[in-house]
Amino acid sequence: PSGSKWACWNCRMSSEALERGYTCPITNCIMFSPTIASDGHTYELHAIQVWVATALDNDKQPLSPATGLPLTNLVIRPNVELLREIEKFVIKNKLQQHPDCVR
Repeated sequence: PSGSKWACWNCRMSSEALERGYTCPITNCIMFSPTIASDGHTYELHAIQVWVATALDNDKQPLSPATGLPLTNLVIRPNVELLREIEKFVIKNKLQQHPDCVR
């Protein structure tokens, strides 16, 4: 809400969010749709989808953004437990999603 005490997720990046693994290694933003890829790392859903699609569009094997190694498969699944933690963190710290965040 405009004029309130809320800060956007991008502007309120805290070391706590980073330390807790709430930020996407691709976007460096707090995730609102955390998704586990085959490398075992969690990424923002849209960010990892774009990452993989870009590699495939360029006839390349998608690599893990975290390790640089080839992704063993393209299966992704929601990280529900992390999502619950992030939701609590967002409410506690009165954060709101920035309009420019990737969707």
